[in-house]
Amino acid sequence: MFNIRFNVANRLKQLSISMAICLLGLIALLAISSTAITAYWFGENTYGEVINYQVSRERPANFTVSQRTPERHQIVVQYSVNNETYQILANSHVYSALNIINTGDRLLVAADKNNPAHGYVLSYALFSPIVSVSMPWLLVMLLILTPQWIYYLRK
Repeated sequence: MFNIRFNVANRLKQLSISMAICLLGLIALLAISSTAITAYWFGENTYGEVINYQVSRERPANFTVSQRTPERHQIVVQYSVNNETYQILANSHVYSALNIINTGDRLLVAADKNNPAHGYVLSYALFSPIVSVSMPWLLVMLLILTPQWIYYLRK
């Protein structure tokens, strides 16, 4: 009987550590996305249209040892607030090259209420690749770990 309780306590400890790691990762990713979140909650939300797609090749000085010149994929999103038109140049990573974001697509834009020229394009595909890949993984892990943690906590 002591062995069973030890296993339950040990399992609860392992699950607690896993939950803490997932929650810390989630908090870190939310901190990375804080600009987008505050823009969405407190800004003027409207839809903008992708009017241009650019690929520029830049050679950073000391950032890479590769001989291949890196590509920067950028989109220009045009949006209107109070009958005035504004444009945002946003880094689209490689999602534009994969045809996830195309010219003519409508994307959600959150603009500052006091300064509508300062806008933020809100699209899952425009978050950094780390956030785009890690956030769903962390959420799935929390969905898997939470019921197990509650089960062993109540045992």
